[in-house]
Amino acid sequence: MSSSERSLRLEEFTSSRYVVLAYSRTVQSFNTVTGEPVGAARPLAIGDSAPAPAPASTQSLSNLQLSVSIVWDNLQPYYTWNITGYFDWIGAPSQWGGKDQMAVAWANGQTDGISVQGYSGYVHMTNGTYVFMGYPADITPNVGVNYDFDEVVFPYYTDDGTIRATIHENPPLANHSTNVVFKYFHTYSGVDYSVNFSGSGPSITISPTSNQESAAVSTSFND
Repeated sequence: MSSSERSLRLEEFTSSRYVVLAYSRTVQSFNTVTGEPVGAARPLAIGDSAPAPAPASTQSLSNLQLSVSIVWDNLQPYYTWNITGYFDWIGAPSQWGGKDQMAVAWANGQTDGISVQGYSGYVHMTNGTYVFMGYPADITPNVGVNYDFDEVVFPYYTDDGTIRATIHENPPLANHSTNVVFKYFHTYSGVDYSVNFSGSGPSITISPTSNQESAAVSTSFND
């Protein structure tokens, strides 16, 4: 993983307070001229590096790396998990004009008491500054959280960023498999977009569906 992601995950991956239950990575290539995805997303092992951008003399590609982790916090009085999604643009993203979106969803529509306790998000710009976010753009209790942000503040653009949702469940544990999805929407239109969640799957969708491309990564854990 990159040094930026390693710094983000260092405490949860090394402290005795936390237990890493799941971690998954993927990378999606995009055509920097059209903005369209190139091929299917490819899984990455924890020690793999995302592909470098193509040379400028060839058709240029931009690679969007995504990862998601599920970490149990063993110092909380109830069962508490941190879901952390991370994205990293390897190469400059194509086209812009709208707010990009990042979202996590969980719980498969279960009604056993999994609820959101807290959330946070930030993006790291190519000039080295961080933009920390306040209240989410969209939130569906017990299902998902979304943040939106300006991908480009000319002449700088978003390099990487993260979204975290802290969820908890009162004892006893339900002990069923719960899927988790982290999804990134790259938009290039001036219209306002809205992200919607469904507990089935779970799934994350965007409206309207035009002038946007997306990539996702998923994992699961037993709650």
